[in-house]
Amino acid sequence: MVARVDEQLVGFAYGFALAADTKRWSRLSAPVAPEVVEEWPGRTFLLFDFAVHDSLRGRGVGRALHDRLLGSRAEERATLMVQPVAGDTKAIYEHWGWRKIGQTEGGPTAAAPVFDVYLRDQLGDLVPS
Repeated sequence: MVARVDEQLVGFAYGFALAADTKRWSRLSAPVAPEVVEEWPGRTFLLFDFAVHDSLRGRGVGRALHDRLLGSRAEERATLMVQPVAGDTKAIYEHWGWRKIGQTEGGPTAAAPVFDVYLRDQLGDLVPS
C-alpha cells in the first residue's frame, strides 16, 4: 500500500500472512497464553514495514495507510514489532487498537537487538477507504 501526494511517494505499508507453522512466536522473552501464539492458515497478518514522510505525520496519512491495508486483509488479526525506544510510535499503535504482548530478540541482522511485539486482535473494525 502506498500514499502519494501529487505523484510524490509520501508513505507505504506492507506485510504478509504468517504461515501456520511460523516460528514467529518462539523467541518471545516471556511466555504468553497458548491461544495467543497458536496459528492456522489465515489467522495472522504481519505488518512488516510502515512509514510516512516526516512532513506529513500527524495529518492522517499513516492512519489511512494502516486502515486501508489492514482493512483489506482476510486475516482475523495482525502483529508487528517496534523498537522499545520508539515511544511516540508505540503510543500511536496503542491508540489504533494494538496491544503489547511481549518482547523478542531481533537477531543478528536486525535493526535492534530487542523489539516490542504488538498484536491487534481483530481487523474487522477497519474499513478500507
